[in-house]
Amino acid sequence: FHDEPADFMHVTDVADAMVALLRREDSPAPVYNLEGFRTRASELVRLVRARRPVARIELAPVPPPLLVPLISGARLRADIGFTAAHDLPAFVDAMLEDPNS
Repeated sequence: FHDEPADFMHVTDVADAMVALLRREDSPAPVYNLEGFRTRASELVRLVRARRPVARIELAPVPPPLLVPLISGARLRADIGFTAAHDLPAFVDAMLEDPNS
């Protein structure tokens, strides 16, 4: 994978944003960008290793054939006050959570 900055978002934040929009009585804009957090693959791997030292993860960055432009959720924040609950550490914690506990 590449190691350029990329936008990430936890699926529960996506759902929360959709519910917040659906609950509006007024008509929101027709299109919004959902902004979670921005990170690099190397930072994601670093946090996973910190939380699971036995994890065997190798990142061999390659140049991306195409970079998706980074987004801004400023309009959604301004219109309905939505901010994602998960930052990178919370995202990693949620992804590593044991579903059986």
